[in-house]
Amino acid sequence: MASLLLTDEALSTPLPFQTRYFNTTLDHLQPTHETFEQRYLINDDYVGSLSTEEDCPGPIFLYTGNEGPIDGFWESNGFMHYLAKKY
Repeated sequence: MASLLLTDEALSTPLPFQTRYFNTTLDHLQPTHETFEQRYLINDDYVGSLSTEEDCPGPIFLYTGNEGPIDGFWESNGFMHYLAKKY
């Protein structure tokens, strides 16, 4: 099994991001016409940099966060930034 060593740089230097939104239903159990804008962050700096197949520009890493500000999770999650650079 391969081990993964994270450097201080990988953990302390978050990638820049774009903030985007999509509309989603407010209550999925009792659907109404009410919606809200769900915020998500994206960085595509490394898309296509290590493509292994012609039709696949590389893996997509998804981190769903927790119950808190998403930008705080982005800044503190060095593991995802490390994986994006590596793969």
